[in-house]
Amino acid sequence: FITAALNYFLKAFESKGKEQLLWHVIVIESLLGQKGDPLTESIGNRLATISCADEKEQKKVKKKFRELYNFRCDVVHGNPAGKDVMVDHLNEARYFARDTVMWFLAFLTRLRTHWQEHCPNRPLPSRKDLMCYLDMSPAARTGFEGIQSVMPETFPYVPEWLK
Repeated sequence: FITAALNYFLKAFESKGKEQLLWHVIVIESLLGQKGDPLTESIGNRLATISCADEKEQKKVKKKFRELYNFRCDVVHGNPAGKDVMVDHLNEARYFARDTVMWFLAFLTRLRTHWQEHCPNRPLPSRKDLMCYLDMSPAARTGFEGIQSVMPETFPYVPEWLK
């Protein structure tokens, strides 16, 4: 998925106007979207999670992304004619896409390095696992490792608990 996102990112910079905005939004969707999720809400939440720690700032990011995605929908569906690509929308799309790409590159590099050193015989977490992790509350993320460390190795399936 990172390769696809990087290709879309390059395509965005080769495009102009509305098309450039669409490609930047596609970059964000390819990194943070997941089939079956309510796109605007889930992507906005994930974008806010990786963009800022402060809850007030996260609300702003979610609102900006919702507005951006609604604008993208207007462009794609040909809704009200006369709406030009606003500089603000294009800038937001560009910065969101750039920051998300940078976050993923840093995250995946760090994860892979850790995995090679500490978990060489285990497969890397899947993209779906990562989306699930981003969707967790901060309390759940910190508590998850504590739960896992006290559970039997086969958890969540523990045959002895079923007898």
